[in-house]
Formats: sequence, C-alpha cells, structure tokens
Amino acid sequence: MVKLCAGFLRGCGLVLGLVSLAVRAAEPVAPTDDKLELYACSYGRSRFPETSAFRDGRKGEFVEIAWGFYVARSGAEVTLIDTGFNDPATAKKWWVKMTAEPAQLLADLKIDPAKVSRVIITHLHFDHVGNLPLFPKAQVVISRRDRDDYVNKKPLGGMIYDPRVAEILSDPARTHVIGGREMLSGGFEVEMVGGHTAGSSVVHLFHQGTHYVLAGDECYLCANQKEQRPIGQTADLKRNIAFLSRIADPAVIVLPCHDPEIFTKYPAVTPNIVRVFGPKEY
Repeated sequence: MVKLCAGFLRGCGLVLGLVSLAVRAAEPVAPTDDKLELYACSYGRSRFPETSAFRDGRKGEFVEIAWGFYVARSGAEVTLIDTGFNDPATAKKWWVKMTAEPAQLLADLKIDPAKVSRVIITHLHFDHVGNLPLFPKAQVVISRRDRDDYVNKKPLGGMIYDPRVAEILSDPARTHVIGGREMLSGGFEVEMVGGHTAGSSVVHLFHQGTHYVLAGDECYLCANQKEQRPIGQTADLKRNIAFLSRIADPAVIVLPCHDPEIFTKYPAVTPNIVRVFGPKEY
C-alpha cells in the first residue's frame, strides 16, 4: 500500500509538473512597468504571396503587407523589437515601396539610435536584423541557433549576410544569446519558437492585465492566430502550429511585423507610427 501511495504521488507530481510547464509556456511571468510605451513603426508596403502568408494560401494570389518593427520605451530605457532595413537594392528586389526611413521613425519618437538600450531580434532575416549597426550601444538579444546560423553564413531564404551585423552578433560583450525562454529586465520574455526559422523567437509582454505577443514572423498576419492558420514559410511547420495553438486564446493580442491592420487598429502618432499602449504624449 505504501508503495502504491508513493507511486500515485509521484504520478501526481509528474502530471502537476507537466501542467505547470504548459501554463509556463502560455503565460508570461512578470508584468511590465506601468510606464512602458509600445509603438509599431511601418517603413514600407508590398504585396506578398498568399502561399507564404498562409500554409493553405491560394497559389497566384497575394496579400498586402506592411514592413515594420516595434519600439518600447520606459523613461530613458528604449528596447527595439527588430530593426527594419533601409537598403534600396533589397527593397527593389522584394518589391517593397519604402514609405519612411527607420531612423527617421525613431527621430519622430525623439529617440537617438545611439541611446537605444536593447535590441531584441526575433530572427535573422534581413528586415529584422538589417539596421542593427545603427545602434552601437544596444545590448542585442537573439536565439543561439539564429545567431550561429547567421555568423556561419548558413544559407537560408531571406537571410542577407552583412559582416557588420555578424561582427556584432559574434561579440559576447554586445550580444546575449538565449536557448529556450528567458525573462529580461522590464518584463520582456523572449521565447524561442523555431517555426519560421530554426531559431525564430517571439516576445511576450504582460501589460496592465493584457498578454501581448510580438510575434516576429511566426505570424505574418493577425489572421494566422485568429484563424489558427500556420504560415507558409517555415523551417519547422509543427513548431509553428504548436505556437499558434498556445496563443489561440482571443484575449491574447498578437502583434506581427507585417500586418497592415496594426497601423489602422491603433491610434496614429504619425502617418507611419501607431501607439499600441502608453501615454498620449511622448
């Protein structure tokens, strides 16, 4: 009987542990500073194959997308989630109509790139990492897998190798790599998902009772979450599907980098910047 009870308790402990892990995967732990401001910045528009945006997309059809990144600020501390890019040749190759310079968008928010505290890179594609050299004093956070793939020039679609970016990512004094899921100061929780690229990550923010997920390209559009439709460009489809399932709750607010809806849903600061949350004045 004692052995049976001990076995039962061990089994209960295992179940509770698995439940705890499931909850841990779904809920961010620490709330952000109440003073935190979050802005979405758009610097370009283009058409995008529907088969790339959605796994079940129609061949030959296109969706309109934005090209953007996010800026979070609390006092003097500024965190960027991705960086955008500003190379005209790359814009032409990808049929991007540039509507603003990313550096000008920061200026519009009265942010000096030299004073940006931290840059979180969701993955290694050019539109997410291309402007990294603009931020000489920022700590850079990226998954170990994507960092290694970039510095080793592993050929991947959407990766454009820049030796200046590789130098930053190779510098342990500048770059902090994560392996799974990690809480950063300020309430930014970075989770490596590994669906879009092998080391693709997302950022969870829990702000004033709302769970936000800055999804990088694990969601191209809000519809990927709302309709539970995986993206069409994946390194690991099962991981992308599992991520979408974890954030299926409609109360979770997904913030992709490419959904034009973001720039009509939230209050405009300028024609290319919207305020997701935070004070009306900046």
